[in-house]
Amino acid sequence: MLMQEGHPIAFWSKGLSGKYLSLSTYDKELMDVVLAVLKWRHYFLGKKFIIKTDHQSLKYLLEQRVATLFQQKWIAKLLGYDYEITYKHGTENKVADALSRREDLFLEHAAVNALLAVDSTWLPTVKLSWQTDLALQ
Repeated sequence: MLMQEGHPIAFWSKGLSGKYLSLSTYDKELMDVVLAVLKWRHYFLGKKFIIKTDHQSLKYLLEQRVATLFQQKWIAKLLGYDYEITYKHGTENKVADALSRREDLFLEHAAVNALLAVDSTWLPTVKLSWQTDLALQ
């Protein structure tokens, strides 16, 4: 789920298949985070954002030793982004739980993506520019 100023603005879900089904939980969660960042990269480029996840060990992603080629590949995709990973206890993550438990969307090996938040300081400036732009009026 993508959130801005505490409000959800987009949802995205992707089922796993093939070789990804046999990955460890850590690798699946890491892949979910990276895929979500790549999906919404146009929101994040040049801005600091927060990744909230219910997988506590991802909080220490950049402090841990990269154990596999898979992890090296996915961590490299996050280079160039200004982000912070925080832990959000699973019981507090009601939206992800609700999305992952919808019967019509349920797949046997579905994965829940991390929560991402964008803090934009430019939105008030854009709104103010609309009031003064003659072409937009």
